Parts: sequence; structure tokens; C-alpha cells
Amino acid sequence: MIVRRSAQVDLLRIFEDLAPRLSSEYLTAESYQGDAHATFEDAFRKAKNGFRKAIRENRADTLLMDGVPLAIVRTLVASNWSAREDVQRWFEILGYEFACN
Repeated sequence: MIVRRSAQVDLLRIFEDLAPRLSSEYLTAESYQGDAHATFEDAFRKAKNGFRKAIRENRADTLLMDGVPLAIVRTLVASNWSAREDVQRWFEILGYEFACN
């Protein structure tokens, strides 16, 4: 497997034939974000738009196997609200970078 910077064409390959399990997970995530009346299409469109934006901003990478796109990974942003040094240490071990401590 190799990783390369994502392109818009990768979206077509990744989102075609989306597994039914992912369909329900997208819908559940949308509901948790405050839209109890969201449809799968709403959640799906929102997810694709998020990936499109990340690709335009060069914040997405595509995982390829034998030249075929398997997944797109967007840049993750996390916040650590704990003031405990041991907690921050574990975030750093996991590879998180902090803008400010």
C-alpha cells in the first residue's frame, strides 16, 4: 500500500458502492450533530463536501493498493482540555501536535 495526496477523482472511487454499514454511521453522526431529521443523502452530501474541501486545501491523502484508491484520510484536529502533563504526554505519544500548550 502507498499513500499519495488526494485528488477529486478519488472521491468517485471511494464513495461509489458505499457499504450499508457506513450509510447508517453517516446518518447517526449527522443526528448527533443536531439534525434529528437528517436523511442519509444529507449526511452523505455533507461528508463528500467535507472531503472535497480537504482535497482542495491539500489536507487529504489517499491510501492506494495496487493503484486503486481504498480510503481518503483528512487532516485531524484535536484539542486537549486537560491541564495534566501526563495526559498531554499520552497525546504526544499518539502523534498529536499542539499549537499551544
